[in-house]
Amino acid sequence: MTAIDPTRPDRPISGATARAYTADWHAFTVWCQITGHQALPASPATLEAYLRSEPAAVATLRRRASAINAAHRAAGHAEPARGGPVRQVLHRSGTGRWDHPQIDADRLDQVLKAVPLQGWPTALYGSRDSLLLTLRFRAGLPIRQLTRLTDHDLTLDGDTLRLTPAAGEIVRLSATADPRTCPACSWTRWRWWLSRLLTWTTGALAQQIADGLHQHPPVDEHWCTRIQPRPLRRPTPVFPPLDRWGNLPGVLAAATDSSLGALSRAHLTGTAPAHPARIGGHQADILMTGGQPPTPIVPARLIDPRIPAQVHADGLAARAAAVAMYQQIDDDLTEFDARADELERRIAEAIAASVG
Repeated sequence: MTAIDPTRPDRPISGATARAYTADWHAFTVWCQITGHQALPASPATLEAYLRSEPAAVATLRRRASAINAAHRAAGHAEPARGGPVRQVLHRSGTGRWDHPQIDADRLDQVLKAVPLQGWPTALYGSRDSLLLTLRFRAGLPIRQLTRLTDHDLTLDGDTLRLTPAAGEIVRLSATADPRTCPACSWTRWRWWLSRLLTWTTGALAQQIADGLHQHPPVDEHWCTRIQPRPLRRPTPVFPPLDRWGNLPGVLAAATDSSLGALSRAHLTGTAPAHPARIGGHQADILMTGGQPPTPIVPARLIDPRIPAQVHADGLAARAAAVAMYQQIDDDLTEFDARADELERRIAEAIAASVG
């Protein structure tokens, strides 16, 4: 079935294309509202900025431009996609750098303060999203660079976050008064989660938080002034994909351009996905504050009736022992790093003394 574009009666379009045009126009108007641009009539510069801020295949970009042109024709305005800069975007090779949408600093602070950073597993996703918004809109890194960032590209210089992306200039982000909007705190919080996700499943991590084995970075104080995150042993994507439970994929890789772009846009429009606590709100608070852990409830359907109760209990005990063993290994490695640092310091002092 086809429909007729009222602005071009000689051009029949399919129903699917009409629906795509409607969705594309809506996405453009939302972007304009967020970034402070005028949607109708839009200038070629505005359309160029929009297309560059939304990574997609060239065919998709051309469809979006056609939809925006159609809306302008229907309203009696000139088509913004006919400008030279827009044509350059629509005929790019696909390897160019994507610009980031300009967001007012006060608006960004409001968005960051609205990101939930407490509860389980809410704080996990919130810590990731807070850093994503900071790097995309405060540091101005394009989506393509965000997907290529590793933990080795981010370091702290006091309370200043220093970014050294593989392609691009060094960026320094100074601390802010509010820990929720502080770039260094955002990285410290997410780095805390990332290092533990590489070691445990989220279920095991939740239990260890409940048992007081880990202290989650606080939200109301500058954690960046208390610890200096070390680079992980292997460069790890800063933004890997997470499943609905917060677990990393079996083969670690960076999230896609489109997923990070959609996630950051969702926060700006107030439509970010909710990650409610897998246990009750009160119990989630207990997990985050180190109180008494809730009594675990195992649904009957998850227990295989063919397994004797004692075998099931022995299996749980074995897993608990393994968690304790891994925790001891982590503690030993931390102590080893501290001793190595101390040895390095003494060697440096000895060399300096001999030279002097």
